[in-house]
Formats: sequence, C-alpha cells, structure tokens
Amino acid sequence: MTPLFSENLSPILVVFAYLYGFLALSSAWVWRLDCRASLRLQIFAWWRIFPIVTLAVMFFPLGIGALFYFLTGLVWRELRVYPAEPKHFTSFCGFTLVGYSLILLLPQSVQLPVQSIGFALAIFAYRILISYRQIATACWLLALTGLGFLLTVPHWITDTAFTAAAKGYELANLQLVVLLFVLTALNDVAQFISGKLFGKHYLAATLSPNKTWQGALGGVVVTLCLALLIGNYWQLASSASLLLLGITLAIAGIIGDLCLSYAKRQLSIKDFSQLIPGHGGILDRVDSLIFTTPVMVLWAQFVFGVV
Repeated sequence: MTPLFSENLSPILVVFAYLYGFLALSSAWVWRLDCRASLRLQIFAWWRIFPIVTLAVMFFPLGIGALFYFLTGLVWRELRVYPAEPKHFTSFCGFTLVGYSLILLLPQSVQLPVQSIGFALAIFAYRILISYRQIATACWLLALTGLGFLLTVPHWITDTAFTAAAKGYELANLQLVVLLFVLTALNDVAQFISGKLFGKHYLAATLSPNKTWQGALGGVVVTLCLALLIGNYWQLASSASLLLLGITLAIAGIIGDLCLSYAKRQLSIKDFSQLIPGHGGILDRVDSLIFTTPVMVLWAQFVFGVV
C-alpha cells in the first residue's frame, strides 16, 4: 500500500488538491486571456512536472530515490553535450553517483555530516572549475551533490522503519518532502510573476539579468506565507520555526538559481536544453532544488527532529 492511500494522510491530499486546482485555474486564465505563447508553455509544462512528483510522493520512500536517479540521468544527458566537459566525463559522472550511493551504507548519524561537508566542498570546487572553463563538470558536480541529499530523505525511515512509523516519523518525513517540493516550486513561480509585474532593480545583473530585488522579495513573501500556512495546517512546528524555514528555503532557492545562471552565461547559452517547453532544461528547473534540498534535510534533523 502506498503512503497516499494509508490512513491519516488526508492533509497531504488536501494540499495536492489545492495545487492541482491552482494549476487548473492558471491554465484556464492564460488560455482565456490569450496570453503570449511563452507564458502558456511555462504554465502548461507544470502538467508534465506535477504528475511525476506526485508519483514519487505516492511511492515514498522508494519513489523519491527513483526520482533522484531520474533527475541525475537527465542532468548527465544535458551536460555531456557541452565542449567544456572533461575527457572522461561519463566515467566521472558514474564514479560520483556511485560514491554518493555508497554514503547510504554509512550509519544514518554519519550520512548527514558527510554529505554536508561534500556539499560545501562541491560549492568551492564549482567556483574553481568555472574559472578554468570546466563549466559542464562544475554544473554536474553541484547538481549531483545537491540532489544527492534527496537520497537521504528515503533513508530517514529505513533502519528503524517500524519504530519511526510508530512515532509518526513516516508521515512527518513525507510531509517535509512535499513541503520541500511545493515551497521550492512556488518560490520560483512567485519570483517570476513578481519580477514581471514589479521588477525594476537588478539583483545581480552580471549573474542573471532577469533577476530583480522585487522578484526575489515576492518569492520570499510567498514562500514565508506558504510555509506558515501549510506547516501550521500539518502541525509540523511552531510558527517561528516555519517562518525561519521559509526564509532559508527562499534564499537558498535564489542562490541556486543565480549559480546556474552564472554557469549558463559562461557557456553563452540561454537554457541548458529544450527538454521542458517554456522552462528550458532539467537544470533550469531544478537549479533551486539543488540548494533547497540540503537546507530541508538539515532542518529535518536538527530542528524538526524527525530522523
């Protein structure tokens, strides 16, 4: 039996219902107003993205692990076409992926510190590789390291599955995964809409000419409100903790977007690929998730205490 068909999960189903309802209304709105083609493509593309995430959540925890491998496969497919890749790029990718998988064999108390150190080193190596024009390698390293934290999520409940389920951890873990995806996605959407409506002052023109302070602020405000609304509805934590979570996730998402935007400018490209109409490639879509995932994992262990 999959989690979404288990008992006491109606709150998660309610959030999913609101998300699909909001998407349906947005789709009808752009269709009725005959908006420009790019905006239609961006909104309609979510009908491809939402079902994939929904399936991953339905089959939690294995679905989240499968989603990670699916995303990294798409990342590899995207980055291997660029000339900045090293001579043995495929071998490098495979070695890194296997290395991160082996981390899961370590005790759970060790996994998070090891991954945290790895992520910090990856950010440092990213900047060095960019300076040497090894841009595809830098993007892969950052993407795989950040998405690697998704592998920690399913393993929050592995070794002590029955004990964790008895304490309600299984439900809490699933709620945090859903919250991670929802806040990350809607943070990006809110930044885009706020930037289009109110954007006047560039946030970092040399990194991303489309990012504005007004757009970033809109993303932070919406993320804060959603974190507070959904978190209180699910009774995950205090309002103060939820507000801080919203702030950190919003800022992490913005940083992730800027990092990958900088890499694209170095490659002189607009998007990593045309995989998702209106959005670009998979890295254009998960750039924020690369940074928000480790933030959520750290919060889950040290603040929410659900591991």
